[in-house]
This record gives sequence, C-alpha cells and structure tokens, in this order.
Amino acid sequence: LLYANKRAKGFPRWTNDTELQMIPDKASQAASAIVLNQDIQPPYIVEFEYSIKKPTRRSVNWPADGISFMFLIDREKYKTTPPPNGGSRGAIAGNGYAVHFQIYESPAIYLEGAGVDPDDPDSRVSLSVLSGLPDLYTDGDWRKVRILVHEEFVVVTYADVEVLKFEQTLNSRFKGIALGAANGDHTADHRIRNVKIMAPRESRE
Repeated sequence: LLYANKRAKGFPRWTNDTELQMIPDKASQAASAIVLNQDIQPPYIVEFEYSIKKPTRRSVNWPADGISFMFLIDREKYKTTPPPNGGSRGAIAGNGYAVHFQIYESPAIYLEGAGVDPDDPDSRVSLSVLSGLPDLYTDGDWRKVRILVHEEFVVVTYADVEVLKFEQTLNSRFKGIALGAANGDHTADHRIRNVKIMAPRESRE
C-alpha cells in the first residue's frame, strides 16, 4: 500500500519491477511510505537497498532527509495520517518503531520508538562510528541494509557491517512494517529496491 502527503502526489511510484522512487528531488516538504498489506510476526529479517541523489548539489540546498524502516506499527494509521515530512522520514510519531537513516546535518543511523532512550548509545550510531563505511548519502549509488527484528532485540547491518544492536523487550501489540522517505526545505531523489522479508533461518541458507 502506497501513501504520500500532498507534496509527494503521485509517489511512491515504480520505476521498474524492483525499484520504487519514494520522493523526487524537485518537491520540497515531501514524504511517502510503502506499507506491507499484512502483519508480520517477529522474528524476521528485512533486506533492502536504498539510493539518494541530489542532481545538483548546492550549498543552499543540501540533500535531505533520508530513509526509515518502520516495524511493529499500526498499519491503519496511514489511512488517516499522511506520512510526515522532514526528519520524520515518513514515520508517524508514536506508531511502533523506526530505524532512521539520517543524511542531513549529522548523519546517523538510529532507532526510535516506545521505551527507546535517544541518548542510549546502543540506539544510535553516528558518522564518526561509521568511518570507513560508505556515506549514508549515496550520490546515486546503492546501499544494502539488513535489519533483524526480534521481540527482544533489533540488529541493523549497513553495507554488510553490523552497526547497531539494541536489546529491549519490544511492544509487539501491532505487527505492521513499512518503508518511508521524506525531505524538508532541502531535497533529494530517494529510491528503494530489492526489498526482501525472510525468516532468520532462511538468511543462513
């Protein structure tokens, strides 16, 4: 199921069988989300690739804002609430959990959701820690992400390196999953492709 705010009308849209353009570079304050039309019970692994490109990088308009992966969410909320723009990256506040790939200002990968302390170093990894790995802003290249969701922990692998492991019993009342993207005054073209959902045992085969 595809959702967008008014600034991203017509998005997300498929560019081919496996690639989805989430938001275009030319629309500011745009946000969109793709929501799986069924619930998924943990544990599971979601893999995908994302690409973010600013066709013309200028100091007055840097690429923003990034991608989010949402899980244990109430899917019904997107029927009444448009995906929020800016640093929300399409994730509705207070609706389950989200792993954010923040490219604007202070690049970081972080987890937010019920009971997650934003100051907990286990819930956030900054650019300094990611040094040696490819930038979160991809400049048109593709970055591979792998996220293991368990009822008691979340593991994020970026560019084939485990970068974040957060251990906490998660609120699993709802079981929806989604991917989101958004920008604010600063913009960029955001795309995802090759989304896969697997049981943990399948990933080892």
